[in-house]
Amino acid sequence: MPSSADAPGSVLPEPESGPGDGQAAPPGASGDDAARSRIRRRRLVRNVSVIAAAAAVAAGVIVAVVGNSAPAPSAPAARPALLAHEAAADVAVVKTSGSIIGGPVLSKDGQLWLVEASRATGQPVLAVVNPATYAVATYPLPASLGGLSLRYTGAEAFDNVGQLWLGATAAAAGQQPTGMLVRYLLDTGAITHYSLAGTCSDDPAAPALLFTASDGGVWVECHSPDSAATSIVRLQRDGTFIQPYIVNSLNRNLLGTSLWKQIADLPQATIGPLAPVIGGTMWGMTAGGFVQFTAVGAETFTPASGDATELTTQAILQAQVFQLAGNSQSPVVGGVGQCRPADAPDSQARECAISVDSGGGETVLATAPDYDGQAGNANVHPAGLDASGDLWFLVDGPAGGQAPAGQYFFEATSGGGSRIVPFSVPGDARPIPVVPAPVITRDGAVWTVDPEAGPGTLVEVMPKT
Repeated sequence: MPSSADAPGSVLPEPESGPGDGQAAPPGASGDDAARSRIRRRRLVRNVSVIAAAAAVAAGVIVAVVGNSAPAPSAPAARPALLAHEAAADVAVVKTSGSIIGGPVLSKDGQLWLVEASRATGQPVLAVVNPATYAVATYPLPASLGGLSLRYTGAEAFDNVGQLWLGATAAAAGQQPTGMLVRYLLDTGAITHYSLAGTCSDDPAAPALLFTASDGGVWVECHSPDSAATSIVRLQRDGTFIQPYIVNSLNRNLLGTSLWKQIADLPQATIGPLAPVIGGTMWGMTAGGFVQFTAVGAETFTPASGDATELTTQAILQAQVFQLAGNSQSPVVGGVGQCRPADAPDSQARECAISVDSGGGETVLATAPDYDGQAGNANVHPAGLDASGDLWFLVDGPAGGQAPAGQYFFEATSGGGSRIVPFSVPGDARPIPVVPAPVITRDGAVWTVDPEAGPGTLVEVMPKT
């Protein structure tokens, strides 16, 4: 039987240690117009490896280093939530014992996992919140590795067998930190560390991001160590990379060519957060359009025309998507952005829920009553997509008097319906700032972190029907 060492781009992990070494196991159960006119029809750039001058395909290798077992977990602690029964929703505030670094993400059993720093010790921990009981369990993470200090970046993603992958950096005293991945096995507590040296830039301001695909594969997105391009690779559950090793360098390599003249605004160095669709494909946003990555490593760039169809009226609007969201069950991604009538001034821009189909066609599902910022401001609250395909995002504003606390969740359905869910955070009159996208649990509750309400604060909003 071949080993992982036989595979291209393989990872060679050291033997892992686990509960057999006397450690407790964690829970197993629980811009111009001319250019734009040239790109109104979709043009595809498929599989960057077939464009000889377009992209250099290199093999990506992660190298595993010393494995560690997980320290003993704490027993789940029942933390009474601060509850408020409001007209539109029941709101709960759940406090953990740490300061949130990353998350939450949902595990297969529906629990919320966060990366935190313990407020008592300053040490890194995993916090697990039961959304039904609000009980919180913590699982210490190693803070050092073979003489290297380990700092967790907050990136986390589950794969299809329940392994939790964490982003981190490691450094010796006085040395530049390098990127790391930490694999945490829920059923055994075994921990293995993989170096990202040679795959990702060591820039501490741009750590690797992790995303879960619909087929359970985990994608790593980071700055390339060789250029200003974005490196995007697919991580297998055994720690190997899917080939090819994708470097988003189309714009740099095609500059000055006839293809560059035909396709305006090819992908720049940065690709935004990835969103999963059915079949293992991931979507990302870049300058001038959308990028899709298949499970086998093919890359497709779809230019954005700047136009969208309003679902209910079929009117053509100007639209700009700021951020994408997927739920792994649909070929369509959702997004939050802005829209306005054709040829209307910026002052008429509204914050909108937008869906994008597999061909890059954009549809405006609904428009929120308020706009978080000025026109063109991408720093709005990001969106999450629930299992039924409804898009959820926070909006700051009174909603025409419906949201007296000045903030509400806006829900847009795939059929063009919408709902305003106003709420207030018990014990905190301040609105929730711009934070990672909300997480929607199986029971329909919308969860978000709220640093304004103190470290380790999660807010659950359960809309009333």
